[in-house]
Amino acid sequence: MLEVGQSIESGTAALTTADCVAFAQSFDPQPMHVDHNAAEDSFFGQLVASGWHVLSATMRLVVDARPFGEHPLIGAEIKEIKFARPVKPDTVIRARVTLQEILPRSAGRNFALLLVETLDNGSGEVLVKQSWKMLLEDKE
Repeated sequence: MLEVGQSIESGTAALTTADCVAFAQSFDPQPMHVDHNAAEDSFFGQLVASGWHVLSATMRLVVDARPFGEHPLIGAEIKEIKFARPVKPDTVIRARVTLQEILPRSAGRNFALLLVETLDNGSGEVLVKQSWKMLLEDKE
């Protein structure tokens, strides 16, 4: 279980071209995400993963990393999402979670403020930064 100031890193996930296109076809069907030829004429100049796909994969990585042990991650607020750069298909990502603050206890519950960073596993470059406010269930 994390303490304030500590970070953990997750396992990895590969955002394959097939997965990127399939996700986008279902949830974000824009040309730069689903059509190689159209993507070449887009702002990005190539096919890129949907930001929503990257965020969803990051959530899975964080859940699997279990930063609070047996406590589930219950979202209260996402204060900020910053996309640092487009994510190319076939990128392998990992997440780093840093516990920034525990807010005062209220009615048996704590809120945790987390910095969640999605990293390119190869270069270590930050791809996305998020600020999460999470409700911590008190199991005691």
